[in-house]
Amino acid sequence: MADALTISVAAACSRYGVSRPDLFSLLQERHVPTIRLQRRTLILRALADDFFFNVRAEKTPEDTQFALEL
Repeated sequence: MADALTISVAAACSRYGVSRPDLFSLLQERHVPTIRLQRRTLILRALADDFFFNVRAEKTPEDTQFALEL
């Protein structure tokens, strides 16, 4: 399965560590290309890997916020 061209939404959420609503927001903004087969949404794995790798590479420690609840 490692050389599959597409992955499901559930697999993409798990692979990239994003929530389902966040992933669908990215899909609506066309940051990640998809293929629709009737009701099923498939994500082009190689292009999604490129997108998420570049997003993580651009993130700096200053971008991370920590919250402490007392």
